Amino acid sequence: MHKITDLLYLGNIQASANSNLLKHHEITDIINCCEAENYFTGEFKYHNFNLLDDETENIEQYFETFSKILQNPNSIFFVHCMAGKSRSASFVLSYLISAHKHTLRSAYDMLQSIGAEIEPNISFWFQLENLEAKLTGARTMTALQYITEDISHMRNTTLSVDEINSIEKCVTEKQFHCKKSDIMNMLLHKEMEKWKFKTEEVIEID
Repeated sequence: MHKITDLLYLGNIQASANSNLLKHHEITDIINCCEAENYFTGEFKYHNFNLLDDETENIEQYFETFSKILQNPNSIFFVHCMAGKSRSASFVLSYLISAHKHTLRSAYDMLQSIGAEIEPNISFWFQLENLEAKLTGARTMTALQYITEDISHMRNTTLSVDEINSIEKCVTEKQFHCKKSDIMNMLLHKEMEKWKFKTEEVIEID
């Protein structure tokens, strides 16, 4: 459970089912971004966005509604989805951009800096890009930058130019339908092909 502002916390389904934890942080309102159960309807006020973490989901249409919910200064909000990484994190990023004048890059860096392991799906990231462009005219962190940085961090290594070009091709061709799992599988396949080629070279030399 991560404190974003004095009135907003971000977390996962486990935190949403922990009444003592929620009360410890003086939560009054819970924003449920998935199809999970509202566990404590008699103790907290609920706001529901029944979204799928799927590349076909139009989350952008709810960004303004989400920000309006947070305008109540007498409430302390906890927003969650299943893992607290994609749906709810995308809403928080949109709020930081629209209400706190963050860029997409600075909002993402802020959440990273407080230990929030966020990972919006690529379709959501494109929609966040669109929001930033609409409000500021800029795109400070493209989907390609987001994906390459995220994968480099996961693998603890710098991606090669060939790998970045392959990712860019996938993102450009598929756009909203591009999945990180597809990209990871593509990179793994390329590594296996290179290994196979090197092995065949060694066999031929022998």
